[in-house]
Amino acid sequence: MKESTDYRPLSGHKVFSTIVAWAIVTLVVAVIVIPLSTPAVVSKPATRRTVCLNNVRNIGLALLNYADTSRGNVFPPAYFPDQKQTALHSWRAAIVGFLDQPAVARKYRWDEAWNGPHNSRLAQELPVWGFHCPNDPDDALHTSYVVVVGANTLFPGTQSRGPKDIRRAGGAGDTILAIELPQTGLQWMEPGDLNYEDAIRGIGISGQPFSSVHPGGIGAGAVINVCFADGHAQAIPLAEFAEFVKKHARIDDRSEPVPDNSTP
Repeated sequence: MKESTDYRPLSGHKVFSTIVAWAIVTLVVAVIVIPLSTPAVVSKPATRRTVCLNNVRNIGLALLNYADTSRGNVFPPAYFPDQKQTALHSWRAAIVGFLDQPAVARKYRWDEAWNGPHNSRLAQELPVWGFHCPNDPDDALHTSYVVVVGANTLFPGTQSRGPKDIRRAGGAGDTILAIELPQTGLQWMEPGDLNYEDAIRGIGISGQPFSSVHPGGIGAGAVINVCFADGHAQAIPLAEFAEFVKKHARIDDRSEPVPDNSTP
């Protein structure tokens, strides 16, 4: 598949075709999600868990809407490179306009890197709360949500894939689209995600074993929130997460070698 070189993710005439659907989504967010995000309410642990699950669901829906309005009906690539293949922009910057953040989408500059002077100021001036789980101890500029990057995932680097590329027996509802991962150390504009090979060994972006900011309720263990490629989201037990990624992050059902767990 041809590598993505389109640095203008929002196509006006195509976005217009989805305006009615997005009006409905915006109303739901305004009625349900925004009230839950007020400081007095988010201070409650149960509500924070709900906000975090809603966040990963909304990111999944934003990715699906991006695909619906893009040429070829594909998701953004994991990162947008320059001619030397240096990562300049993250997929998160490409979907921010679909997260009810039109000012950020309008002001983000694609002609400079994510950490250029203008974009760095923009990150400080207009935080995007939808990329941060309130249970995550990192500050709000850091993303709590990433995709799984690998040759047989929906995000193989600079290549763009879409729902049509899913060939698993379970289809989109069985394929990981985005996941919650606390303490990524990544500013939300920064290119960087979870490598598939690390994930199936139980290793996160930091090089440490997976962790969770959701200890779970009575009788339940810690969980990590996941959104699937059909838009539904659910909490996955932390203890099962590495195996879960191995089973559900791939776009096909082909077998693969057992990873070597003898080295960190």
